[in-house]
Amino acid sequence: MSITVAQIMELEIMPLHATLIAGHDGINKEVTYVTVMETPNLYELITGGEFVLSTLYTFQKTPELLLPAILKLIKQGISAIGIKPRPYFPEIPQEVIELANEYKIPMFEIHQEARYREIIKSVYAEINNYQTNLLIEVERYYQELTSTVLMDGEFSQLLKGLGRRKNCSVFLIRNDYKVLGSYHGLSKIQGIDVKERLEYYIGKNGEVTHYVFHKGVHIFPCQMRGQTIGYLILYDKSVLNEKFMLMAKQLVTFVTLKLIDQLDAEQKVLTALFDDILFKRILKEEELRERLALYGLKKKNMYRVIVIGGNNKNNQNVNVQTARRYCNKICDIIQNALVIEKTNEVVIIVANQLGDRLNGPTWVNALGEEALKEDYQVVIGIGPASDSAIDIHWSYNLAKNTMRIGLAAKKNGVLYYGEYLSELVLLGSVGTREQEYLVSRVIEPIKERDNSKMLMKTLDAVIFEDALESAALTLEVHINTLRYRMNRIREITGFDFFTAKGRYVLTTAYLMYGYKKG
Repeated sequence: MSITVAQIMELEIMPLHATLIAGHDGINKEVTYVTVMETPNLYELITGGEFVLSTLYTFQKTPELLLPAILKLIKQGISAIGIKPRPYFPEIPQEVIELANEYKIPMFEIHQEARYREIIKSVYAEINNYQTNLLIEVERYYQELTSTVLMDGEFSQLLKGLGRRKNCSVFLIRNDYKVLGSYHGLSKIQGIDVKERLEYYIGKNGEVTHYVFHKGVHIFPCQMRGQTIGYLILYDKSVLNEKFMLMAKQLVTFVTLKLIDQLDAEQKVLTALFDDILFKRILKEEELRERLALYGLKKKNMYRVIVIGGNNKNNQNVNVQTARRYCNKICDIIQNALVIEKTNEVVIIVANQLGDRLNGPTWVNALGEEALKEDYQVVIGIGPASDSAIDIHWSYNLAKNTMRIGLAAKKNGVLYYGEYLSELVLLGSVGTREQEYLVSRVIEPIKERDNSKMLMKTLDAVIFEDALESAALTLEVHINTLRYRMNRIREITGFDFFTAKGRYVLTTAYLMYGYKKG
């Protein structure tokens, strides 16, 4: 804990013992310690924030070392320096004064009759008083926050205490950029402006996971289990001192706990509603539309389900931060969206007037283009539009199955069900005797004789690439090598990939094998 140089200057002893001669612009620097420099290598022990006192005794025979030594102290982060030049120097060298002005380091000339121990004693007493008063004030603020929470106060009531003390505007913004609470200080800045600044900063610099001060906006992330669920925003152009930094961190703790409770309650309700939809507990169309309308899904629109899940077969849990980004993008494109966060996936129910096309609505293509800009960390399955709320479960199942097909085909990113209709039909045969027979008759013999595992990789490549040349390029082999391997598959199975029937059987068997494996 520290005090500023300006506070030190207000001590009764300072005008009697010292005069500020340089670095006037740096008097708001914080002082944590007072130390005495009578060795040329003191800079090696400096940790930052020190008020350094010196008689320059060590430089009386080597004055040329004084300026470099002062510069090293400044570079190490001292907050102020006090020099008693006599009897070793007639006066403080002008180049030292200029250096202090250049770096805005307050420099005091200590009077000849002054005693260092008196200055040190007074400064440390002020630091101790400051620490005591700060702790008392911070404790009082903590009790105020506790009382507000126990009285079930709203977010804006929690923000008011800090905003009033700092005389600045304070906002709480959820990770979907919804403003949950605000306190307006003298700045009168609106929540929409802060939201746009936050969204712009995150879009340019990535997710905020620690405190950031950017262009007059102090951003404190509210985190839960490694993910950011909201942001405490202080709109104040000045740097926060220690007291307000402590208070802001206390406030972050309280609003985070309240935000977690709110999100948990919301998600429990949404999860229960979604379970009702999946298990057809709501049988009346109008009743379900009414319940969905409470969450902003307009009654006259069509419904569609989008599912965001992990892209790794061994760990299909969704990457939370990436899923959150896509949720925000989807909600920006389609205003009517209901987000349900489940254990291993995020389900989004959207409502708009756009029906289906074979290659999907235009916003599907836009989302896919956006996904190409970054490494895929998720799979996004998009189900069909339905004009019936009761059929939302159907859209969900097709979105999930589309993701399953994508994983089996090693595809990531945005997967629109309309592009996988034939595969979806095949997926309906999973678990049947026909699937078991086809896999055991076609795929298992290939695996048994595929000692180098090249045949299965080759079959995968020729199925999912548009041309043999592309498959050869993917495998990094000559096209004749690829043809040789496909002939081996023909010898093993009896099916020639280069005939219509053979291609159909091998492709179908390989897909069924992938679905079974997945």
